[in-house]
Amino acid sequence: MKQDNSCEALHIIKSWNPNGNPCYGMVDFAAEEIGALETIFPGILVFICSFHREQAWNRWYSKYQNVTVPKAEALARLREVANAGTEGELQDALTKLKSWEYYNFTPLKDYFEKAWFPEIKRWALA
Repeated sequence: MKQDNSCEALHIIKSWNPNGNPCYGMVDFAAEEIGALETIFPGILVFICSFHREQAWNRWYSKYQNVTVPKAEALARLREVANAGTEGELQDALTKLKSWEYYNFTPLKDYFEKAWFPEIKRWALA
């Protein structure tokens, strides 16, 4: 439903400039918004806003079952992944994160491997 609403709004915006086809878009981490942009503007590269990425990570940490993972250290490791400037730096940061003793803490690993890593091209600099 939300994607339908987003598509409708994007159709209106596109009608104002029918020849316009943006190369890039930025959203919060919402599959509906990403899908709508990619549907209406084929070929667009959609990125996840850094502010909203950080907000989502902090919200995840606010859940009771996640409190045992050291937040500051985890966020520092995740930011290394996000801010890696090259593919090599990205792989090094991922290796460092995944070898961290807390990474295999099930909710942490599950959250990032199921939600964030499949979309890494949208939020990691490299």
